[in-house]
Order: sequence, then C-alpha cells, then structure tokens
Amino acid sequence: MAENGRYSCTCSAHRQNYSFCFTHFPFGIVCTLFKSGPRAWFGRFMCKAFGIPTWGVRQPGHAAMSHWTSKGWLICLGAAWKVSSWDERRYSGRNKAHRSGPDFLLETQARAAVEEEAYYQKLCRLECIAEVMGETIMDEVAPDKFWRSLALEQREIYANPTTSSNEEVDIASNPRNGFDHGAPFPKPLLTGIDVLPIESIRVLSSGGIIIPAASFSSPSKPSRSVITMPSFLEGGSQLYLDNNGTVEYVLPDGIPKTTYMLSCRMVNVHHLEVPLLLTIETPDDDHSLIDLYSIDVEYTVGAWKTTKPVKIEVGPKSTLKFSREPPCFGLSIKDFTLQPKPHCVQFLS
Repeated sequence: MAENGRYSCTCSAHRQNYSFCFTHFPFGIVCTLFKSGPRAWFGRFMCKAFGIPTWGVRQPGHAAMSHWTSKGWLICLGAAWKVSSWDERRYSGRNKAHRSGPDFLLETQARAAVEEEAYYQKLCRLECIAEVMGETIMDEVAPDKFWRSLALEQREIYANPTTSSNEEVDIASNPRNGFDHGAPFPKPLLTGIDVLPIESIRVLSSGGIIIPAASFSSPSKPSRSVITMPSFLEGGSQLYLDNNGTVEYVLPDGIPKTTYMLSCRMVNVHHLEVPLLLTIETPDDDHSLIDLYSIDVEYTVGAWKTTKPVKIEVGPKSTLKFSREPPCFGLSIKDFTLQPKPHCVQFLS
C-alpha cells in the first residue's frame, strides 16, 4: 500500500471514486486510497480498529501516519520525523498550533525509557510548574520560559541518557528513529516471509507454463515503475507495476508453438482501472509474428484474484510484453499461468 499513492487524477475521478466508496461500503472504501489524505486516514482507522495507537502526520505537500510498535513509534506512507508535524493548538513557538514530529518522538522515547513514577516526579512536575507560571507549550528551549525549558531538557536526558549536556542532539538520526530511513517496512513485519531468489519460468509436466511476475528479462533491473518485493502469498517475490511500467518475459526453448489460456494472479485496490496490455512477438523463419491482447483488470478489494483466461498463441522464444496505458494506478502481480487448450494436451504430452 505504501506505493499506491503517488498518482495524479482528475476531479471527476475523485468524485466517481468517493461516490463508489459510499454506495458500496465497506468494499468500496479501498479504491479511494489513491491520494495521501484518504490513504493516511484509512491507515489510522485500521490501526485503531485493532487497538494500535496512532498519531497523525502532516508533511510538505503530503499526508502520512504513524503508529506504535513494540520497538518504538514508526512513520508509514511518508518521509522522516524531521519533516513531520500535526495540529496541536496548545503549542507555540516556531511551529504555532503545530507539534513537530521530533518533539512527539522524543516524548515517546522518554516515556518508554523510565518508569511512570519517575517520569511523573521529575518531568511532569516541571511541566505543571510551567503551566502555573503561564509558560505556553513549545518544542524548543526558550530563555524566557525557564520551567518549560527545564522540562524539555529533562525529557531529552531520559530519551538520550548517553548524550552529555554539551553535545548537540540530532533527533532525526536517533537509533530509535531508524524505521523511516532505508527499508519501507520494519524488519519485524517481514518475519515469516520466505524471501527466496527470483524464480525462473517453469514448464510443468502437464504442458502448462508458470511465469513468476518478478522474473522479467526487461528492464534489466527494477525501477520506480517496476518494483519487486517480498510476497506474503506463498513466499518468494511479486511484481508491482506502476503507471507506465513495462515488463518483458522470454519463453524457454523447447516448448511447442500452440494455443494457451493465459491468466494471472493480481491485486487491485482501485475501482477505476485500465486493462493490462499484452504484446506477443514470436520469431518465425523469416520474420516475427506480433499479436496484441487485452487483459481485463478487476477491482479485487485488496485481495489476490485470478483474471479471466485469455486465449493466446506462443512458441519457443516468444517474448511476452506486458504494459499499461497511462494514466493508471499501481498493480501487484504474483505470476502468469499458461494452460494448454484441451485439444493440445495430447500433443504436448
């Protein structure tokens, strides 16, 4: 889902998707997640439904979310803490009526580092005195707010006990904040997924052919619009094809030139979708034969589903090119299956 949001769409598409959402609730709600705002709201909604604490996140030109984990708070669907904030009318200072992400993260780290009684006695009491003295809440030390500044310093000591008072503290590089730098998902969430090397195309004894979606021969490596990732479905890898992404597969030598029924396992979270286009180039004696096909993409409500079979003709060294006409939304694909037509089974065996 983290990749399913970087798209542009017309106002008409907005209205159609939101109309579909409310007239087909709850299954229609998934297809509205093409923009960062609805996507972040739905993410917080799902976390709260399972009792997981969340904190809203605003970022320049973007909306994200954060939630609690056993190893600390994690930002999802967005950039790092240092560019994050959330509406908080009690706060003043540089970010008026907004609380910065590093300030929120520092408080969560301080609370997790010490016992609740110690936090109350040494930190909450300072905050109470600051309230009595009329010092407004802020997220930076200020000379004219003595008690509030003491509370901030005490919180920093709790969160970073090994940092001396003479050292500059870089909250954004804190090890406890390592989730939103690098991999898009924390490692604990990948536990149990068997991440295997990319599989190659397999020819079954029945004559069928399995093409793992991540085993493409072109492009030579993943890109922004062609992404491979670990798969929860049967382990291994899967393909994420975004917007104008194109992938090619070359069938092995030794297979007969005949008719197959092609289908693929995919996930689609958008109601408005364009077909998956298939171009097949089969080498002949003097020239190549090129055929064009269209595979309908259904709204699967975020679940894996197999497309309706499409009748195709391929042979040894045929090249299968899958593409989509922009503008379109991202699509996750597990594999493509080619099953020989019934009248071809005897010939293939």
